Amino acid sequence: MNELTFYTPDNKRKKTQLRVPECHNLHICPPGCGRRAAIRAFKNGEQHFQSFLTMTETDAIFGHHIEHIESAIAELLAILERPRAFVLHFNCVDSFIGTDTGALLERLRREFPGIAFLAAHSDPINRVEKTSMGGEHHAQMYELLEPTAEQDYGVNFIGHYTSLDPQCELFSVLNVCGVREVRELFHCDTFAQYQQMAKSRLNLALMPMGILAAEDMAARLGIPFLFCPVSFYIDEILDTYRAIADGLGAVMPDLTGDVELTRCAIREAVARVGNAEIVVTSENTMRPFSLAETLISYGFNVGAVSISQVKPEDEGAHNRFVREHPDVKLLRENRADGEKSEYIALPIYRDEGCYGLHGIRKLMAQLGGEAAHE
Repeated sequence: MNELTFYTPDNKRKKTQLRVPECHNLHICPPGCGRRAAIRAFKNGEQHFQSFLTMTETDAIFGHHIEHIESAIAELLAILERPRAFVLHFNCVDSFIGTDTGALLERLRREFPGIAFLAAHSDPINRVEKTSMGGEHHAQMYELLEPTAEQDYGVNFIGHYTSLDPQCELFSVLNVCGVREVRELFHCDTFAQYQQMAKSRLNLALMPMGILAAEDMAARLGIPFLFCPVSFYIDEILDTYRAIADGLGAVMPDLTGDVELTRCAIREAVARVGNAEIVVTSENTMRPFSLAETLISYGFNVGAVSISQVKPEDEGAHNRFVREHPDVKLLRENRADGEKSEYIALPIYRDEGCYGLHGIRKLMAQLGGEAAHE
C-alpha cells in the first residue's frame, strides 16, 4: 500500500491535443471516460471541434452505439461547417465490445461521401507490447495522409508536441542540406497543408512517440525516416546531423564554432554549480540515464536519478549507469520520502526547447542560474 501514488501531478501546463486540421473529433465513450477530454477541450478553447456521444451500459451490451454514430454524424453535419474529416475516438471500453471499426468506416464513407473518416483508440489495456498510447495516437493522426508520387524539399518533424527553439542549429543544417520547409502537424492550419506532409522527402522522429508513426508512413507513403532524439552529448548530436545530411544526400556543414561555444558553456556551468548535487528525473527528459551519464562526463555531480520506469530507448544507458555509477541514488518517481532536499533540479520538462548544441547551451545557462539561488 505504501508504494501506491494516489494523485496525478498538476504541473500547470496546457495539455496539447494533436488533431488533423479542419476535422471534427467525435468521442464515443461512457460519460465518465469523456469527462477529462471535455474539461480539457474547454480549458484549451477547443470545444468547437469536439463532440461526445455517450455510451450507456445497454449500448455496450447490445452494440446500439454503432447505430447512434451514424445518426450523430448526420446531426453534426446539419449544424457544423462541413469538416474535411471526422476522427472517431473510441475509449478502452471498446476493447471489450469489439467494434468492427473497419466495417463501420466503410459504411460511413459510403453514407457521407467527400468526408474522410478515421478511427482512433485511446486504450491503455489492449496495446501492442512496448508501444505507448502517445506513440499510437501520433501514428493515428497521420493515417489520413494520401499517398503521392510528388516529392518536394520538405522535412517532417514528428513525435513531439512543441516546436524546437528557432535558434537551434538544426534549422541551419537542414537549410544547408537543401530543405526549404519544415512541416509539423500542429502548425498545419488547413487540411490541404496537412496533406503537404505526404510530399516531404524525410521524416525526423524527434521523440520516441514518433517512431511508430514514422514506420507507418515509411511503409504506406514511402517516406524514409530517422530517429533523432534529444541528446545532451556533443558527439551524439554531431552523429545525428551527419545521418540527416546523408539521408538528404548532402554534406553536413561545419559546426566547429557551435561546438566551441557549447564546450565553453559547459565549462562555465560546471564552475558555477561546483560540487552541488543534481537530480535528474523522467519529468526532465525522455532518457534520464543518458542525460545523467552525460552530465557526469562533463564534470557535474549527479546525486540521484528519479524515474517511474526504464524506457526501452534508455535501457542501454541505464545498464551502463548502474554498473559504472553505483554510488548515485536511484529513486522511484514521487517516492522520495525522507530524501535530502538540497539537490539542484533541472529546469526542463521532457526535453522541450533543448534540442541540439543550442539546447545544451540553454540547459547550461539554466543550471548556472539554479545554482545561484536556494
